[in-house]
Amino acid sequence: MQRIMTSKISEQGEETDHSLKYTLISTTEEAMELFQRIEKSKQTVAIGFDMEADNIGDFKNGKISIIQIKLMDEPAYIIDIHGSQIDLKCTRFNEVMKSTNIETIIQDPRNDSKMLYEKYRTELKNVFDPQSFQMTVENKSDPTLTTRRLQGKRKSLDFIYEKYVGPFPNKHLKEDMKKQMKSKDQSPKLWMKRPLTREMALYAATDVETLLPIRSEMEKYLSQMDETKRNGFEKTFKELCIESIYTTDHVAKRKIMMRKKEREYEEASFLQKSGISLSKAEGEIIQSLRTPRSSYTFSPTRRRKQSPYRLRAAKEKQRKTIDRKCPDVKTGPCQAEGISCKNNSEDQMNDVSAIESATPNQENQEFRSLQLPVSSRHSPSRVIRRNLNKLSLADEISQNKSSK
Repeated sequence: MQRIMTSKISEQGEETDHSLKYTLISTTEEAMELFQRIEKSKQTVAIGFDMEADNIGDFKNGKISIIQIKLMDEPAYIIDIHGSQIDLKCTRFNEVMKSTNIETIIQDPRNDSKMLYEKYRTELKNVFDPQSFQMTVENKSDPTLTTRRLQGKRKSLDFIYEKYVGPFPNKHLKEDMKKQMKSKDQSPKLWMKRPLTREMALYAATDVETLLPIRSEMEKYLSQMDETKRNGFEKTFKELCIESIYTTDHVAKRKIMMRKKEREYEEASFLQKSGISLSKAEGEIIQSLRTPRSSYTFSPTRRRKQSPYRLRAAKEKQRKTIDRKCPDVKTGPCQAEGISCKNNSEDQMNDVSAIESATPNQENQEFRSLQLPVSSRHSPSRVIRRNLNKLSLADEISQNKSSK
């Protein structure tokens, strides 16, 4: 490990005797030692976490440059992933990130959590997102600012720090670094350059240094609420934090999306009752949840409505493939099926001609009159085939009698 004094700055961003330090980790063994120490802590630990990467929105092709870790009463740790080729899979990094005893403070973890999973299969669990906290504050202060509308008005780390703590440290350097990161003339990309410059290290250390003070002040903000307001606040805040974390659990993802849709429906309904015009997406949410769903429930004994058109097509197909003769009436299957070939053949033929000349509604009624009772083990298609066999046999018997 290498300890480096980067700059002498105050909270107002001016140079003073107060030193901002960071610890550079350049080997996998040093990273392993750090995460083992965090994991073995017997008390609940809160750590600040941040990362810098090239093309952080491109989760598969982007590259992680450095990871910053901040512990209480210790300098910020900068893990040089790209420059030192550190493999976090060989450390206890994943175990620390998914531990329920370790609270990870991350500003807007949406891109970070996705990239960490793509690179290291890291799953974030106990996350505190200052950005989601500020969104909840604005939502509870003014219900017309719904969580859906606030998605496009997310606040930066600078804004949140100045709101809860004070002037952001070394703000001029942060603005200069942001301009460099947005510049298209950088070749190679800024965070892929090695060695790390003093400005790059200071920018990275400052970001992660501000997270723990923000968390402390936000806890004070919560302590001033009564129990009812606090419970409602924490419920919305936790939902927003969970929604910001990438997950591959399809069951959990479905529950998260269902709860999100319910919350957005409640918020949109409030806007509608207040006479505030809704966006197209908000109107669609209300319409989708108000539409009554089908009350149909599956039952194995339920009789399906028969289609006369399907009956006619099946009957014609059956007639074309008849190549058998009626067996002895006394012992054959006709008697077993309940058809008297001698006495009822003319009646059956009349039924066939009636079906062929009937309208669809009449045809359906005539067909139902020919059906046998449907048992729980007989499907409607089997009933259709059975009735068709009866009609075909009766037709063939009639033809045999007329030929004689």
